[in-house]
Amino acid sequence: MTTPPCYYGTDCSLSNSVSNGQELLAGLGYTPSSLGPKIFVYELPPEFHVKRNIHKIDRPPLHLAILERLLTSGHRTANGDDADFFYLPISSRDLKRAFLLLPALHYIMEKWPYWNATAGARHVIAMEGDVGTCELPLRVRLLTANVTWLQFWGLYDYHPSWSHIFHNRIPCHVTGRDIVVPFMAMSSHDRFMIETPLRPGNKQRPRNITFFFAGGVCGSGRYNAVPPHCTYYKQQRYSGGVRQRVYELYSNRTGWRVVTRTDDYARDYASSRFCLAAPGGGWGKRGIVSAMYGCIPVMATDFLHEAFEPEMDWSRFGVRVPQRDIPRLGQLLESFTDQQVADMQRRTSCAAQHLHWSSSLGGIMKETGEFDAFATIMAILRTRIRAKQQ
Repeated sequence: MTTPPCYYGTDCSLSNSVSNGQELLAGLGYTPSSLGPKIFVYELPPEFHVKRNIHKIDRPPLHLAILERLLTSGHRTANGDDADFFYLPISSRDLKRAFLLLPALHYIMEKWPYWNATAGARHVIAMEGDVGTCELPLRVRLLTANVTWLQFWGLYDYHPSWSHIFHNRIPCHVTGRDIVVPFMAMSSHDRFMIETPLRPGNKQRPRNITFFFAGGVCGSGRYNAVPPHCTYYKQQRYSGGVRQRVYELYSNRTGWRVVTRTDDYARDYASSRFCLAAPGGGWGKRGIVSAMYGCIPVMATDFLHEAFEPEMDWSRFGVRVPQRDIPRLGQLLESFTDQQVADMQRRTSCAAQHLHWSSSLGGIMKETGEFDAFATIMAILRTRIRAKQQ
């Protein structure tokens, strides 16, 4: 009688074999991905990655979603010597968790040779914070200067509205090193995304609204906090000043819906041609939500990459304008022909598949998931490996 393997590890996927050393899902038919990359996952003590109060989790834990998909997709390897990248499954959401990064990094430096051999290069860490790595203590940022960060925030250069988050003007996002990833659509005005007109069989509303934005304008919970009442300095720098300027110029424009609140986000997104992709205090979800409703995203924040940029150029399916040109936005959007809009909408529906974590959360556009957010991350890492090999 064959003795079944004993499984252990953070996700109970590891076991020991006399002939093969550590194995993944021994006896369960684990199949490594033929495309790569191969990613080694560090096993950490529970104090580094266990949340003691689940009620304090205010957004989907990106680091755990990545951990799960590395195994189910076949990208995980138990052999660090054979790995292309090394994944640290730890949350760095807030300052308290960020300070745990230092002892976690020292732990893997002592236990494995890979960090020291690469000076932290080819290491991947998820960052769920509002302003990405700019939330980290400076000493952590310096130690992780070669790490690839997966984060929602893509501010790649100095922006005067976010001067308070820059450490010695170090950018929050380093292009070519980090990856801006889409948030996981599971809250507020994205919870009705199953109603998207991109889902075959769903209701197709006439898109009779030229431009749509609904949300806080001055960064305050009070819905009457709108220009010219954004006088407090935090209100003025909120959203990099984009929401305030758009509201000031276009809240009364005919055919445009720019409001502080709406009773039906799904209806308004599905009824609009263009939708504002604006940040908030840090990263914003509206560009991703608008794309998943088939609404052409409009980007007007300087020095800010959207999800998967520059690898996925949002200007191919959306409209990008410098902040100084926001006063020209009305004329620009209303000048597009119906054919130009239809072409952008078609490209937007294609891009939307890359922005949803359908292999984790399920497809909402009846997509297969083979091009979803996780697959896109793997594709970007794969191209970086090939670029270094050339």
